[in-house]
Amino acid sequence: STDALLKKKNKKRLILDVDSTEDPARGNQDQMAYNGHFGKNCFHPIFCFTSDGDGLAAKLRPGNVH
Repeated sequence: STDALLKKKNKKRLILDVDSTEDPARGNQDQMAYNGHFGKNCFHPIFCFTSDGDGLAAKLRPGNVH
């Protein structure tokens, strides 16, 4: 949890980096969709990291999510 991470790192606040990326997909997979920005069929997952690089969350999203 975020509270445990704050306590472990002895910090009172966190800087979060939330960003998405394209994950190319082939075949006929659930949630795969064409993304015009990337020009291909893909997934469009979103990730959340701390400024120290600790991963907090990830969510697989359909490729046509903006």
